[in-house]
Amino acid sequence: MDKETAREVWEELKCNFEPSSKDQLFRICADIFSLAWTSADDVSVHVAKLKTFWHELNNGLPARREVELPEMMLISKILHILPSEYQTFKFSWMLLSDKKQSVEELITLF
Repeated sequence: MDKETAREVWEELKCNFEPSSKDQLFRICADIFSLAWTSADDVSVHVAKLKTFWHELNNGLPARREVELPEMMLISKILHILPSEYQTFKFSWMLLSDKKQSVEELITLF
């Protein structure tokens, strides 16, 4: 109410809410790191959760002048949370050429 121009209002809003976007990115990171396999959900649910967190994180990073994270990190997290019965799948995945190692390729192999 004490601001005279739209720019002053914008700067005040930015100062008040920018820290919350930083907090949100930290929360998303924590969600990614803490996500673990639960027997109640199947592979597609786990992958969908991770992809959602991943896209939220990578969409928020440029606003903080941070670079997007490589897809390899998402692939690693997906493989990491798989239960032991997927061990053969993990080994097979690692034998694929780098050109075929994308998140979409990984998903189609499930």
